Amino acid sequence: AEEVAVVEMLLEAYFMQLGHSWQRLQSLKSYIDATEDLINLELDQQRNNLISVDLMVTFGSFLLTAMSVIAGLFGMNVANGLEADRRAFLAICLGSAAAAVGLWLLFVAAALRTGLMNGLSWR
Repeated sequence: AEEVAVVEMLLEAYFMQLGHSWQRLQSLKSYIDATEDLINLELDQQRNNLISVDLMVTFGSFLLTAMSVIAGLFGMNVANGLEADRRAFLAICLGSAAAAVGLWLLFVAAALRTGLMNGLSWR
């Protein structure tokens, strides 16, 4: 009977230690889950920033393509009366470049106003 009591006390001590270890494991698991959620939030924010930058670059390349189309139209061998005028060529080039830069700045201002680039950091 005394040996049974000793074994019961040992088992009780082991169960208490096992319960404490189980609680620590559960606590560590919840800490790991919270850390994983935080990392996923950080990654989502960085992904959104990359999408915003990609949108800016895409729109800028679209405007450069529009400038190329304008230059291509006036560079064709079509008689339009402007091929002999040097000032017309300069005005068309500068005008299309200014229009492209102005449209890009307008797009950036609209993106800032609507909050498209809120989390974007310019480092």
